[in-house]
Amino acid sequence: MITDHTLHVLEYGRMLKLFVDRAESASGRERAVALRPLDDFARLQEEQTLCHEAIALHQSAGGFPSAAHDDIRPILDAVRAPGAVLPMEDFLKVARVLRVIRVVKTGIEDSEAGEKLKDLASALTPSRDLENRITHAIGPSGEILDGASPLLGRLRRQALATREAIRQRLESFLRRLSLKMEGDGYVTLRGDRYVVPVPASERGRVQGIVHDQSASGHTFFVEPFAVVEENNALARCEAETREEERRILGELSEQVRSIAPAFAVGAEVLGRLDLYRAIGSLASDLGMILPDMCEDPQMLRMVKIRHPVMLEAAEDREAIVPLDLAMGPDTRILILTGPNMGGKTVALKTIGINALLAVSGLPVLGRPGTTLPFLQTVAADIGDEQSMLDDLSTFAAHLRHLSEFIEKKRDPSLVLLDELGTGTDPGEGSALARAYLEVLEGPATRIVATTHLSSLKDFAAEHKTAANASMAFDEETLTPQFSLVFGVPGRSRAFDVASRLSFPRPVLDRAQSLLSREERRMDQLLADLESTRARVQEQERRLADAERQMAERLAEAERRREEAEKAFREAQSGAAKRAEEMLGDAEKVVKETRRELGRAHVTHKAVEQVGQRVREKRKKVAALREPAPQVGVDYPKVPVEEIKPGSELWSVDLGSVVTVDESPDARGMLHVLKGGIRFAVSVKQLRRAPRRDKPKKGGGVTTHMGDAESVSPELDLRGMYGDEAVRALERYLDSAVFGGLGLVRIIHGKGTGVLRRRVGEVLSAHSGVLKFKLGEHHEGGAGVTIAELGSR
Repeated sequence: MITDHTLHVLEYGRMLKLFVDRAESASGRERAVALRPLDDFARLQEEQTLCHEAIALHQSAGGFPSAAHDDIRPILDAVRAPGAVLPMEDFLKVARVLRVIRVVKTGIEDSEAGEKLKDLASALTPSRDLENRITHAIGPSGEILDGASPLLGRLRRQALATREAIRQRLESFLRRLSLKMEGDGYVTLRGDRYVVPVPASERGRVQGIVHDQSASGHTFFVEPFAVVEENNALARCEAETREEERRILGELSEQVRSIAPAFAVGAEVLGRLDLYRAIGSLASDLGMILPDMCEDPQMLRMVKIRHPVMLEAAEDREAIVPLDLAMGPDTRILILTGPNMGGKTVALKTIGINALLAVSGLPVLGRPGTTLPFLQTVAADIGDEQSMLDDLSTFAAHLRHLSEFIEKKRDPSLVLLDELGTGTDPGEGSALARAYLEVLEGPATRIVATTHLSSLKDFAAEHKTAANASMAFDEETLTPQFSLVFGVPGRSRAFDVASRLSFPRPVLDRAQSLLSREERRMDQLLADLESTRARVQEQERRLADAERQMAERLAEAERRREEAEKAFREAQSGAAKRAEEMLGDAEKVVKETRRELGRAHVTHKAVEQVGQRVREKRKKVAALREPAPQVGVDYPKVPVEEIKPGSELWSVDLGSVVTVDESPDARGMLHVLKGGIRFAVSVKQLRRAPRRDKPKKGGGVTTHMGDAESVSPELDLRGMYGDEAVRALERYLDSAVFGGLGLVRIIHGKGTGVLRRRVGEVLSAHSGVLKFKLGEHHEGGAGVTIAELGSR
């Protein structure tokens, strides 16, 4: 049971106007206006599917094809009678609609549209033959074209030639007579016959038929006898032309009549498609979704719902605060309290309009998770219903609607009541309201009622299937926040609202003094409760922000780790490729050497030794092709107490050695430095840095850097500064010497030359460096240092 009264107070018509404004045809707009809640669940499911597919198609790459079309229903009514002939402008409308049918059918069939939309489009029946026949016969301005039929073209050419011949003969006639006329002589038409103007004084000189006379009487319009037969021939030709035109229009009308049934169906389908396109457009623009319709009649859940009409009209859509509503088996009645102008009535209308949309098979303005039963009743009593015509007070009008709800309600049901119990004595109104709620309540009935009566707050607290809720209120600014708070009754805040509206202070002070001590105590308890709730919400917000920041940092660390591993693998692959090329060249040299030595009668022993070394190097290259190890995973963890500012540790997240900048906090987070940039990391991601052993007796160093053969022959120090670059270079040299590299390339850039000098100092002091020099032009010039490694 959904009455017109409920549709009116919940502004269902204003909602439908949003769809009307998006439709592109009269038929689509009419269908939008005619939308109503459905009483058949199978039909609702079908409409939901179509709406879902319309939204998806609208958001697809190709979009929803436009179904804008002329209204051809009057044309089909006119052509239905046998022998009826349509005017030319109607044929242009028919051709346009036929084209839309063809384009929309092809567009949907070739698109990403869902099965239901394609089934609907399959009912469109294009008639390309009739469409072409009309466009070839009738021009865009509504005239019949010469090509409409061979006979018509021939007749029009004949008429044109006859007219030209008559004009030339009459002009020659005028020149020959040299009549004294006012102005220049000319040939004109009177009654579809060509005539010449003859001055009254010269009338006797021209033999012919007078067809007209000027208003002054000084000029006669005469058809000379010499052109009478030609005018007659022209008249016969034009009569035949008109007859051929009538025949063409009659033939086209008959063709329209023959497809009228299929054409009517096509026009109806276009109207439906235009409506679904409008629904898809609005839903995509506002972010509407199709709710889940559950079989459990006791479950009603709305997630982040907003009022579509309010959102469409809002300049700042973010200012429209969404509402959450959850009413299960244990919550059948929700008593909503709070201050005037706090949003209680808007909340009821938001809940109501989305419920009506859901039971109409239409999208709602909410978020996934919104779930409703297939409501058989949506009833609302909102606003001032006073009627002077019916001699009903506001209170009496409300009673009439409340009585109707009990009599006609069918479950599952949703009942929305605004200012329940008001309009009469507070005590009697409160008692009547409580009794009404108890009688109306049922397992599959959900009631949301707003009130200012304290007794109904007590009822919600005591009744096992009822609950209190309030509208959030900012205690500091004394302004409403328009969001629902469950489990907490709201304060009416009559004094706060009056103060904000500059109500006289003496009146407010006196009113507060008249409150009973119990009322003041209850108001203070509610104020304390609201304050506590606000503090808890702020703490939850801060915790959520902290968790979000932590998740972002972890994601960034994971991204950096993946980038480091990728760079390592790429460098490893590049080194393997370069070594492969070098070994290929070496093998060529060995083969050439063998040939030369064979010719010189030298033993092959030395050659075999060279070949053996090449094969060993090839094995090492093959090892380079093995998957890169996880950077730093084998390094031991570090006790928290050993992590101090200045410590050098390995960061698993960053894939490199970092310098600790501060001690860990209580959550185990700290900041480290890498390349002059500060990063936030967790102590769980730190390991002991690779250490260098002191030089052994006899020179050389050993390192703990993992697989020595995976060391790159190149180190890039650009972007590092001072001691950081020195430490990176020292660790690299240890690894390169241990890995048996002969030549290494240190990239430091040109810049101011400071980094180049520091690189030279480190290379001079390192026991594993035999000699070094700046790179040649082809090696990078002064921005690169080439070092030769080995044992001194």
